[in-house]
Amino acid sequence: MKSSYSLYIICVLFLLCSSVQVVSAEGGYAYATQWGSSGSGDEQFSSPSGVAVDSVGNVYVADVGNNRIQKFTSTGTFIKKWGSSGSGDGQFSSPSGVAVDSAGNVYVADTGNNRIQKFTSMGIFIKQWGSSGSGNGQFFSSPFGVAVDNAGNVYVADTGNNRIQKFTSDGAFVTNWWVNEPNGPDGVTVDSAGNVYVVDVSYIDRVQKFTSSGTFIAKFGSDYIHDSAMSYHTSVAVDNAGNVYFRGPVSGIQKFSSTGAPITKWGNYGSGMYYGPGDVAVDSTGNVYVSDTQNAQIVKFTPDIPLIPGFTATPTTGAAPLTVQFTDTTTGRPTSWYWNFGDGYASGAQNPSHLYSTAGTYSVTLTATNAVSGSKSITKTGYITVTEAPAITPVADFTATPSNGAAPLAIQFTDRSTNAKQWSWTFGDGTTSTEQHPSHTYTTAGTYTVVLTVRNAAGQSNTKTQTNLISVTSPVSETPAADFTATPTSGTGPLTVRFTDTSTGVPTGWYWFFGDGYCAFEKNPSHIFAQAGTYTVQLYTFNANGNSLKTKTDYITVSAVGGLNASFAATPTSGTAPLNVQFTDTSTGGATFWSWNFGDGAASTDQSPSHTYSLAGTYTTSLTVRNSSGLTSIKEGTITVTAPQQTLQAAFTINTQTVIAGQTTVTGIDTSTGSPATWYWDFGDGYASSARNINHVYTTAGSYTLSLTVTSGSQTSTTSKTITVTGESVITPLANFTVTPQGGVGSMGILVLDTSVNVTSVLYDLGDGTTTTYSNFRYTYWQPGTYTIKQTATSATGSSIKTITVTVPATNSPVSPTVTMTMTPTVSPTGTVSVTLTPTPTDQPQTRAASFNVSPTSGKRSFTTALIDTTTGGNPVSWKWTCGNGQSFSGKSVGLNRIWYNNAGTYTIILTVTDQDGSTRTATHTVTVL
Repeated sequence: MKSSYSLYIICVLFLLCSSVQVVSAEGGYAYATQWGSSGSGDEQFSSPSGVAVDSVGNVYVADVGNNRIQKFTSTGTFIKKWGSSGSGDGQFSSPSGVAVDSAGNVYVADTGNNRIQKFTSMGIFIKQWGSSGSGNGQFFSSPFGVAVDNAGNVYVADTGNNRIQKFTSDGAFVTNWWVNEPNGPDGVTVDSAGNVYVVDVSYIDRVQKFTSSGTFIAKFGSDYIHDSAMSYHTSVAVDNAGNVYFRGPVSGIQKFSSTGAPITKWGNYGSGMYYGPGDVAVDSTGNVYVSDTQNAQIVKFTPDIPLIPGFTATPTTGAAPLTVQFTDTTTGRPTSWYWNFGDGYASGAQNPSHLYSTAGTYSVTLTATNAVSGSKSITKTGYITVTEAPAITPVADFTATPSNGAAPLAIQFTDRSTNAKQWSWTFGDGTTSTEQHPSHTYTTAGTYTVVLTVRNAAGQSNTKTQTNLISVTSPVSETPAADFTATPTSGTGPLTVRFTDTSTGVPTGWYWFFGDGYCAFEKNPSHIFAQAGTYTVQLYTFNANGNSLKTKTDYITVSAVGGLNASFAATPTSGTAPLNVQFTDTSTGGATFWSWNFGDGAASTDQSPSHTYSLAGTYTTSLTVRNSSGLTSIKEGTITVTAPQQTLQAAFTINTQTVIAGQTTVTGIDTSTGSPATWYWDFGDGYASSARNINHVYTTAGSYTLSLTVTSGSQTSTTSKTITVTGESVITPLANFTVTPQGGVGSMGILVLDTSVNVTSVLYDLGDGTTTTYSNFRYTYWQPGTYTIKQTATSATGSSIKTITVTVPATNSPVSPTVTMTMTPTVSPTGTVSVTLTPTPTDQPQTRAASFNVSPTSGKRSFTTALIDTTTGGNPVSWKWTCGNGQSFSGKSVGLNRIWYNNAGTYTIILTVTDQDGSTRTATHTVTVL
């Protein structure tokens, strides 16, 4: 068999090198590009033969002399190669034919090894079938051509056995049929309807057409007779329309209809175009690829469509200003466009939009250019007609701010008119203006009518009159002197007091401060003092000439009912369950009866009981006392009990421990016990994650230790598994990021942290029209709603996308409490007043507790984190952060890239919150640096 195959190759070379007729191109196809040279490097060939194109335009070449397959883009950029000399899986002996199915799988006619081999589009071996012989499923005697139909069936030109064999995509034999030609079939292809075209190496009838089961349909073409003559044609291809393409050393490339009618031919014999074409293939857009065997190159041709310029426009008539959309309808694949709109303007866009601002009739010219035909133009005379715009009647309107006040009173007038070009104002005090938005000062008390008359460009006018719009009072020159009275000024709580302003100097504003944390802005307010005590009341008044503050010290006295006040102390007030608390009665007023409710269902009537809390939780403890007169008083307090610490044990499950590099995702699910607070995954390939559960792609073959370290308080636990990675290394980008909500509209927003791998750049689309290329950042949404954040992670090998949806509430907290404002005024020596506003809930007070969030909580060296205050209750006025690494900060929050931990270890972060009354609260968190 080897000797027969060698004889066949010698015959081919003899015919290629024989004296031949040079056929010049007859039109229909144009040279596009070529690539390749003689050699064994990338993009080099040794007698390239079979050529095939996949559904996306990638080109596969059977490199016969180098015993390999090479893969290129449609323009010749090298992508991949595989194969070597031999008979093992993925090795070749003179591979002659190649075909690609709709899924991208590649089939190779391994001629010297008498078999078919199947690969993925990236050259990974799938299977092979066939052997030397003449039985069903054997080739096998020098198989040359291979083709695949839409159903995945594989057709093989079994040249030495003078037959076509049909298989499933997995190599299962289906059928075969004989081809009655003396030299056996060589090329084979299948059209979209499943018809099979076969060409052989004889000099008699050139091509035969069969059904998919081998039933003969037709044959066409005879040697040296007419345009359909095919001198030694051994390859055949078919396009999406059913047209058939042949190649030969004499006639170049010839194109026929599916019934054998000649359509066109082109190609030169020699090194300028091609010398001895080996195979031909057609892509989905009609481009033709020829393997130039002797010149060791691939040549690409494109359909030569005549360049005929043309265009349309919408609209072609209308009033100025008129916007016209032009649409190019040129055929012949133009590469550039030049528009002359006839009004002195031009454009180089393919489909421009143009504004005609002046009435007139305009001729439009389009010049289209390509590399084959050069430039051609079309002019449409008087194509665009633009008429004068009709005049629009103006409508006068305006506003004035302010509209009343003491003289001298400055008023800003704002024009709200439509279609106006001129303005004429009459202010009612004998003055006028022609400005659009004038400012005017009234110096005399009185009531004024303002008139605005506007005109358009055509001289049409409209008038707006606002009668008695402006009211000006006499100037106020007296500074107010604050004073007030109250009724009653003493009594038993809760005490309702009515305050009456007695200030002089015509004040225009009032601020009351009642001394119990509440305030009012009315002239004569009423206020309830709920707690016993002595209160200092202040009234701050002001007008345009100045301000005044009146303070009455210890003005209101509120006494407790009967003098009985419940009170107690608890030691401790927090701890780990079981927690024993000693309660001590400190009530005043002669209590004779005590009733305790510990908040966990237990109670006591002892004066100073001891109680043990066995479960974790926050408990409200209340003491009710009663004296001999029957009066009662109640006091509440809070006890916080935490759960005892559990033993920490790291554990996790994964979906697989054997993966293919760049293709298989390892999914890790945390199953640790003991309530871990932080997680740290080390993938063993230089990447890590602090997420609880992970997805990771290993890009390089090898053995890796995947470890998980969890922490809880002072406890740490680690476990690991071995991951075996096989296959070719493909560095695939994987998009990933986290979003930490930080509040609602206009608050500190969200914290976005990039956790993508194998990427060179990231692009975020924040869902509100904003994009950024920062990896880690904080962002604020100014409108409530639901936003989808999209991250596009890119590397040299591609890109990956991940999205996260966030919902932004209208406020920073789940419930917006009703709030009044506590104002503490300070009067400067110059008489100016500064006011400090402190929000005070009018419903039940919040628990006073310092707290904050840390994100992230762990990482490798040179690790940074963000600190965000979440303290509740009280009136915080200052925050101090001690970070455990020698750094300290003040302020409500500390952003990323300010705190840095450069050494491994566990660090304790302490937040100290100081309230307005001078009391302090603290909270702590730990971060782990690996």
